[in-house]
Amino acid sequence: MDSHSRHATAPLPLPAISVHPTKAAPRRLLFVPRVFAGATLGVAVIVLCGWLFDVPSLRTIGPADQAATNPTAAILVALGAIALWLAAADKDDTQRAARLVCLGLFGISMVCFVDAVGGYAIGIDQLLFASAMQSTGDGRTNHIAPVTAAALVFFAIALLVIVRKSTRLAWAQAALLANLVLSGTVLLAFVYHAGWFDAVGSATRMARPTAFGLIFLTLGALSMRP
Repeated sequence: MDSHSRHATAPLPLPAISVHPTKAAPRRLLFVPRVFAGATLGVAVIVLCGWLFDVPSLRTIGPADQAATNPTAAILVALGAIALWLAAADKDDTQRAARLVCLGLFGISMVCFVDAVGGYAIGIDQLLFASAMQSTGDGRTNHIAPVTAAALVFFAIALLVIVRKSTRLAWAQAALLANLVLSGTVLLAFVYHAGWFDAVGSATRMARPTAFGLIFLTLGALSMRP
């Protein structure tokens, strides 16, 4: 075999090809849901301070003669804020913790909903500051409204879907948008004195701080998967 054929059959050097997977997309702006989580936690802390130090205007974050947020509802809203903060972390450990908090929020909120709708007198929302809640500024016993408990249940389910990166994201977004509309309607009723509470009454009576907290939670969850 002559030298020409030897040169023709010699393999050519190939450039090295990396076998490492492609890099992940840039991390999303995690501070947005955390800002909403912090705002929600602030609302809950203000309400709880109002119950703890007997300051009615802090319970309502407004005039003392308006509806006060139930202390158990404030704790549930705070749990939602903690879950949202953890869910925004994009780490396995923190997202696992977020799922656990969401499950706890779902369970307690569901018990409150069943109690409010079915009239079983479980009384989980009367365990804290029970005597003080008998004389709130608007003259009613301060129970968690069914619509508040349902909104917390929807939020917990939606955040679980978002954290698990499920394909049912559209359902989660629909639940969050429903919460946003309902909470926004409550705030509009407060601003314009539209008679919302007089017309719909005890079944949907949501206090203003609760509505703010749910709006912040909803916006924070929506910002995670816009």
